Formats: sequence, structure tokens, C-alpha cells
Amino acid sequence: MIKRRLNIVMVMALVAMIATACNNQAKYPGFKQNKETGLFYKIFSTNTDTSVAHVGDLMSVFMTYRTMNDSTFGHAQAEPYQIPMVENTYSGDVFDALAMLHPGDSATFIMNADSFFTKTVGAPRPLFLDSGSTFYLDVHMVDVMSKEEMELEDQKRAAQMQENEKQVIAQYLNENNITVAPDAMGLYIIEGKKGKGAQVEVGKFIEADIIATALTGDKFIDTYVEGKPYTLEVGTAQLGMGFEQAILEMKAGGKLTLIAPSSQAFGERGIQGYIPPYSPIVYEIEVLKIISADEMKAKQEKDRKEAKAAAAKLQGAEQDSIDKYVNANNITATPTASGLILTVVQEGTGAQPQIGDRVKVHYSGYLLNGKKFDSSVDRDQPFEFVVGQHQVIPGWDEALLMMKVGEKVKIVLPSRIAYAERGAGADIPPYAPLMFEVELLEIVK
Repeated sequence: MIKRRLNIVMVMALVAMIATACNNQAKYPGFKQNKETGLFYKIFSTNTDTSVAHVGDLMSVFMTYRTMNDSTFGHAQAEPYQIPMVENTYSGDVFDALAMLHPGDSATFIMNADSFFTKTVGAPRPLFLDSGSTFYLDVHMVDVMSKEEMELEDQKRAAQMQENEKQVIAQYLNENNITVAPDAMGLYIIEGKKGKGAQVEVGKFIEADIIATALTGDKFIDTYVEGKPYTLEVGTAQLGMGFEQAILEMKAGGKLTLIAPSSQAFGERGIQGYIPPYSPIVYEIEVLKIISADEMKAKQEKDRKEAKAAAAKLQGAEQDSIDKYVNANNITATPTASGLILTVVQEGTGAQPQIGDRVKVHYSGYLLNGKKFDSSVDRDQPFEFVVGQHQVIPGWDEALLMMKVGEKVKIVLPSRIAYAERGAGADIPPYAPLMFEVELLEIVK
């Protein structure tokens, strides 16, 4: 009797497993499910390489996100992502997915939107994906490189860049007829003028005119163009150890040219966006003034007070300019709590955007003195953005949620919901109130 009951239980369990498998297959036709992680996947193998990524390896992958109705979202990739393989953040995450692929494989995985974005990406789920929903993750695994292979590649690359650096320095010396010998640190110091003022010392500050150029990149400091001297504290190695060594030999009024190898400048890493790795630097330096620590502290305190007073003055002038503009243009609309003033020029008859909607607009932007600083109309190129995702200034997000498709408005924005104390570029100063003419063309589906 007991044996018969066990057999019935086993049959019922088997039926349940078959039913679950059939349901999953019906839910996601053509997909298989990984028993350990629960991931639904469809793999298209294009390579015979059987290696897979392990924790610590570096993967080169292309990835595309698609909604379940096959609409692509996210950024297009020109180059593969370089992703280190790490322990999974939860069972069935993207690292469990990537661990299933060999170099050359392409696959599609079905991912839970909430878990993927909050636990792996560390960002809110996009609002066009419902809570608890899923999406397609298309992956092409280009290559997998082990830690040892990465270290070997890094060593080869470093050796090649170091050799290139020697050649770059030699070429610069030859082209500029520089015959001075390097010192023990590899620094080439060409004195242009002896200073007659105070000696540069650690702990003091200097004001100096500096032109600094990366020989494998571009000029990254030019105080003559910027219109004000460079101020730095001596002893901080702010511009590299070679620069520090050179200025300690200088006096106020002195000039020199320094050629520093990367080991005495910004090293094997450089500074991203400014100075390439293993780049020798040429500094043209003129020490203008030496300032004590006490003098600098007093100067900084004075500058802070002046900046605070200037900001208060600008903020006061801002409200005056808004009031004058409103009166001069007979604007009767009531400001919102943020200070936004919206006047409808042409009523809209279409839908009203919601947070998360992508909208297409035409606009022209003006300072309140009438100066136009930007216009999509002039470019004949409508502007698209997602409402409520901080892709535009706060005043725009607020205004678009008040509009309908087909509507044209004029909006006056105080700087606190525009570009605030920062301003923007050369055309929008700090604490500048703005006026925009905006037309909502469509909600993009």
C-alpha cells in the first residue's frame, strides 16, 4: 500500500514537471530554461571555441536590449563592452547568462526588468517597462581573456608604449635642436631667464604662466589663452614630480622649458581625456609671483566673500528682470511653485505627455533681453527627449507635462529651474532667467 502511494506521488510530480515545462515553452516559444538559474535562453553558436568566462576573466561583448514586443532601447554600440566576469548578484542575472557563452556565440536571454536594473545596473527600471515585466537581452560574445592573458597583453602594450615614448622624445629634441643632457631623473631643463625675486619653496604658492603640452597628445594648459595665471601649492606634485623638481630651482621672474618623461609626469595612466598614457610633457614656465600660505588663505577668504556677494547681487537682479519682462509683455499667467510662467500661444488638441514618454519638440531659447541662444527651428531639426528623466533642465520637464500635442507655449524660467549658478557656455551667464518658445510636435511611440 505504501509503495503504491509513493508511485502515485512520483507520477504526480512527473506530470507537474512536464506541465511546468510545457507552460514555459508555451510562454516563451523556442526558448530553453536553465535548471540551475531559471534563465530562459536561446543560443546561436557561431564558433567551435569551447572556453567560457570564469570569475576574473575579461569579456568583450555586444549587448542589445529589446522589449517583449521587439522594440530596441538603450544605446547602440560601436565597440564591444569590456566587462569583467564577477560573481552573480542574484540567481539568473546577466553574469549567469554570460557564463553560458563561448567566444563567437550569440544568444538571447529573457531578463526580469526589476532585478536587472536595480540589482545589476544599479539604476531605476525604465518607466516604459512595467514592474515585474521581462525584456530580451541579445548578446554576442566576441572574446574571453583570462587574467594571465590580460597581464601578458598589458605588459606587451606597456613595453611598446615605453619604446614609443623614447622615440617621441628623441624626435622632439632633434626637431627643436635641443642638445642639453637629461639629469638623473630623465628631465631636460632649458633655462630661458634667471629670476631675481624670491626662491620657490615647498609649502608656498606660486602664480605662473604655463603652457603644458603632451607630446603624444595636445596642449592641455595655456594660461595665455585662458587669460589668468595658474596657481598651485608647491610640494603637492599637482603637475607631476618633474615639474615640482624644476620649479624648486626657480625664483620669481624666472623662465624655463622642461621636458619630462611620463615617469616624472602623469605616468602609465595619463589623465583620461587630456593626457595619453606614457606621454612625455613639455612645460613652458614663467614664475610670476610667490605667495605665502597665510597670504593665500586670506586671498581665498576674500575671493569667497566677493563671490558670495556677487551671487547675491545676481539673484536679486534676476527677479527684477523677470518682473520687468512680465510687465513689459503683459503676461498674466500665475507662476507655479517653482516659478515657471507658462503662456499658451496655440492650444493643443492631442494627448498630454506622462513621465517616461519620449517627446519631439521644436523650440527657440532667449535671454530676457531678447538675445536668441539656441533654436531647433533654425536648424530645422526637432529635439527629442524622455520627459521626467532629467535629460533636460527641470523647467522643461515641468512645462512638457502641462502641454498637449500640437500646443505652442512661451515659458519663462527662473535660473533655479534652468542653469542656476553655473550658466551654460558663453551665451547663458550664471543666474540667468530664460524664455523659451516650445511646440510639442508629437509623443514618440
